[in-house]
Amino acid sequence: MRVDYSSLQPPDWDAIEKEMWARNLEEVKTEAEERSDRLIERIERFVWRFGYDPETVLLKIREDEMFAAWFAKEPRRQSPHERIAADYLMTFPELRDFQRLPQSGRNAFHINRDGEIRQRSEIQGDPPSKALDFAWNTQSGIRCFASHKYTLQGGGNQDSQFNEQQNFLRNFLARSTNGTALFVICDGPYYNDTRMSQLRRHCRPTSPLSFAVHIEEVPGLVAQLG
Repeated sequence: MRVDYSSLQPPDWDAIEKEMWARNLEEVKTEAEERSDRLIERIERFVWRFGYDPETVLLKIREDEMFAAWFAKEPRRQSPHERIAADYLMTFPELRDFQRLPQSGRNAFHINRDGEIRQRSEIQGDPPSKALDFAWNTQSGIRCFASHKYTLQGGGNQDSQFNEQQNFLRNFLARSTNGTALFVICDGPYYNDTRMSQLRRHCRPTSPLSFAVHIEEVPGLVAQLG
C-alpha cells in the first residue's frame, strides 16, 4: 500500500505530556503511602520554605489530590519529547533498525568538525558537538543519524538548542564520504518558518545529504533516499 507522506501528522505533544502529568500525579499518591525518598525530600524543601510540619504536609498530600499535584514530577525533566519522538519514528518501517543513542559516555555519537560521525571513545579531547539522539538505516543501506529538539519559546536555553542544531549542520557540511545522512529534527513553536529557513541554509544539497525538518517530514525523506 502506497503511503501518502504529505498527510502525516506529528505526535500530539501536548496531549502526551498531559498524560504524563496524570501518571506522575498517581505516582505521588503511591509515594505518599510508601513514604518514598523522593517525596520526603520534596516535602523537606517545602517545609524549609514555608515552615509547615512535615507530617501535616504528608497527610495533606494523601487527602487532597490538588495539593498532591504540586509534588508530581515535571514531565519535561523526564526527557519526554525525545521518547515521544522515538516512539513516533519507530512506527515507520522505512526507518530500519531504529536506535535511541546514548547521550553520554564512550558509546555516544558526535559529529567532528570534518563532518565525520564518531563515538566518544574515538575522539581526542572534548567533542565539538552534543551527542546525536537517533540512528537508523534506509532500505538501500544509508546510515542515518539524527538530533531531535522540541523547543517552546525563545531565549536562554532555547536559543542554545537552536545553536546546537545549527552546529550539527555546519560540521556535517565538511563531510566528504557518502553512505551517511544527517537529520536535524526540530519541533515545537520555537521553530517557525524563519528559524527553519536559517537552519536549511546549512543543509547539504548533494550526497552525503543533510536535512532540517519537522518530525512528520522524516519518513517521506527516508523513503526518497531508498
